[in-house]
Amino acid sequence: MVIKLVDTLNSMLQSIFFVYVIDYCIEDNYKKNTIQKVSAVLILFLVMNILDYLFGNLSICIFIIHFFIIIVIGCFLYKKKFYSSLVAYTIMYFFIAFNVNIFGNLFFGFLKNLISLKNRDILMVCVIYIPQIIMGIFILKYKEKIKSIHDQILLIKPSVTTLIIINCSMDFIAAFYLIFYKNESELLRNLMSMTLTLFLGIIILYFINIDIKSHKILELNKTLYDKNLELTTVQNSYAKEITYMHDLYCMKKIDKIGEKLKDIINKSNVEADIKLNENNTLINNIVRKIKYDGVNIIVEDEGSLNNANITEIELYRIISNIVNNAVKAMKETGILIIKTYDIKDYVVIIIENNGPKIEEKNICKIFEAGFTTKNNTEKNHGYGLSIVKELIEKYGGNINLISNDVSTKFEIKLPLND
Repeated sequence: MVIKLVDTLNSMLQSIFFVYVIDYCIEDNYKKNTIQKVSAVLILFLVMNILDYLFGNLSICIFIIHFFIIIVIGCFLYKKKFYSSLVAYTIMYFFIAFNVNIFGNLFFGFLKNLISLKNRDILMVCVIYIPQIIMGIFILKYKEKIKSIHDQILLIKPSVTTLIIINCSMDFIAAFYLIFYKNESELLRNLMSMTLTLFLGIIILYFINIDIKSHKILELNKTLYDKNLELTTVQNSYAKEITYMHDLYCMKKIDKIGEKLKDIINKSNVEADIKLNENNTLINNIVRKIKYDGVNIIVEDEGSLNNANITEIELYRIISNIVNNAVKAMKETGILIIKTYDIKDYVVIIIENNGPKIEEKNICKIFEAGFTTKNNTEKNHGYGLSIVKELIEKYGGNINLISNDVSTKFEIKLPLND
């Protein structure tokens, strides 16, 4: 009678700390209210007692109770946080299994036969149940420590399979402890032995699979290491070319990178990349006059410059002026992009370089007559961009300047003839 009463009290305590500590460990968004937690405690308590009534203190009952507790907690109460709740439950179940095995072996292995039969129940309560109750109280009191362990395990991210193996391993230890001391039937012993054999076979296959995956990862890491060495060699050998490709990337010229990479692999020089519209000799003439080897030129000439509402000589003056300024700003080394295309009734001309950024305070002044960022002791600089702006506006167009740490871009829009 005493054993039954204490066992019931212990089942209630376990139900309480299973629910409340798991709820304490999971994220705030998934925590349950008081009514839900009390309901869950009562459900767990009823499940434990019903199964204990049906199967008694048999070894197989350990697996059945454990299975139903995981179903109630992980699949119903905290379905959306199954993994987190399983981790918290596994931690507490480990403490329970450890406690039962230590004090159970102490009682059944050493103390049981030292006292008379009538006092055996009291000794069992003192040696087995009291330590479990004390441990349950400590789990509730120091639930923040459980949460700390829970959070550390989540960082490691063991698989659900690993957690189930840990839980089942503790079940088998507890089950064989009961088989050893309680003289269960031969049928149950054989059933448990076959189950253990099957379980060990599953564990062996599981770890073989892990070993195979580990070897594959090691091979991939070795391949990655070798590739990194190759890339380091390429970087050291072709520093200038790689810097050039990086500049292309920064200037969002992704479509050009593949061609440049091919040149690098073939150990070719990175030369001007020019896609010319054969009808536009104006761009051809301007580009061919740039003689500096350090300037990498990218041209996408697809606009109808011949149909722009402006004379060819004045258009030449506009583009060549901006291009020459760009080359000087880059100090004769870098990337120069010239792009033309049609949009509705306008032809758009983009001239972009990766030279130094133009200060914000100078952008609004750069088209003013006489303004220059160069040394102007002879007073003969600073009129080129002013004239450019006047010519563009004369023919109904406009010019914009955008400058940042990546590039400086002039955008010209000129109307097309009807």
